[in-house]
Amino acid sequence: MDKLKKKTRRPELDFLRGVALIIMVVGHPLRADVWVEGVHVALPRLIFNHYGELFSGLFMFISGINVTNFLASAKRNPQFDATTFYLKSSVWLFALGWTYNLCVGTALYIDLIQAIAIGTLVTYLLLSWRLPTWGLALFTAVVFALGVHIVGGDPVTPETIKRLGAMRYFVAFFGPIPWVGFFTFGVVVDRIKNEKWQKALIPLGGLVFALAHLLPPLRGVSPTVHLLKANARYIVQSIGLVPMLFLLSKRYYSGVSRIGREIEYWGRESLVFLVFHWFYIFLFSFPEATLQHRFGDEIAGWATGFFSLFIMALTVRPIAGLRDRWMRSPKFGARAWTVFIFAMIGWAWMLKKMMLIAKGQGVPVHDLNISTPTLTPEYFVFFSKTFFAFAAAMTFCFLYPYLRIHLRKNSMHSSINGS
Repeated sequence: MDKLKKKTRRPELDFLRGVALIIMVVGHPLRADVWVEGVHVALPRLIFNHYGELFSGLFMFISGINVTNFLASAKRNPQFDATTFYLKSSVWLFALGWTYNLCVGTALYIDLIQAIAIGTLVTYLLLSWRLPTWGLALFTAVVFALGVHIVGGDPVTPETIKRLGAMRYFVAFFGPIPWVGFFTFGVVVDRIKNEKWQKALIPLGGLVFALAHLLPPLRGVSPTVHLLKANARYIVQSIGLVPMLFLLSKRYYSGVSRIGREIEYWGRESLVFLVFHWFYIFLFSFPEATLQHRFGDEIAGWATGFFSLFIMALTVRPIAGLRDRWMRSPKFGARAWTVFIFAMIGWAWMLKKMMLIAKGQGVPVHDLNISTPTLTPEYFVFFSKTFFAFAAAMTFCFLYPYLRIHLRKNSMHSSINGS
């Protein structure tokens, strides 16, 4: 199965995923409240805030296409129980992926890794039920429309979240409504095999993307505006931009350049990239504060983004190589689980201490990182809690591929002759 998987990889998908990761790494430190009236930032940063977010949809779009590739390879091995494997691996990805949420402060909502677990599983089930292309297109349209309808119009404020009630957990941030639609949208576009149609969709996608700017822009206040960013304009822009980028890459990307192949590798190691780039951003928050004081927020934000990207470029291969070497040990599973449990206990212990500090100061727990000065005992508690969260998430990066290997083996049925 592993050899077959390598043979059926599509380099343009890995390349596009790597590009999306680059945009995420550089863009995360550049986030600003550009959706509030009266907030002004430099034009390059404004562009990143408005358009960098669209690459999250591209990441999911590609993940949906990869489900098709998985099914194609699984069908070649009748002994492989693909449904059991996919269901269990998705559950593990969703559960362990929560550690990523702990690192970035989204513990109450579905973040990117958990969205991938849900989106790929839903896509797999729809494809297993042999839903025709028109059915997938209809499903995609309904999910997108539901997302826009449920959230309602601008501005997006804390009152919007309150109005949503329990539905917020299905809609906010990367909840299945509307984000599952990007996975199935990828399958629909990938099923267009006619070369003339593919050529026509490239300029058509550009036109849709351009016309989407006529729709009302997102307006609101933080942090709600980041949780409910997928308004009508965002979705229509994505409907135009994402397939255009995909078809351009499919048509023109050859994978012959060294830089291109390196970006492909980053796309294949997306789990490592997602977790570790946030760790570097977190560590760089200390010198970033000095840069902000001396040079301003703009330079500090760009410096943090590009420094994090530079460190990721140097460390993705060593981290993945270390994981692969450690996984060869028969004791790897026991050791990894031990580290993971220890990290989660440490995180829970520090969270308890933060709650006690918050109670004493009369402020919410999540405000401690803002109201507590650095180099104080209170800040040390916050730093330790975050550090333990990253330790758990990093262990998850090593542990999940190990679990997938064992799930794959356990999902193999013996043939009649016992081979």
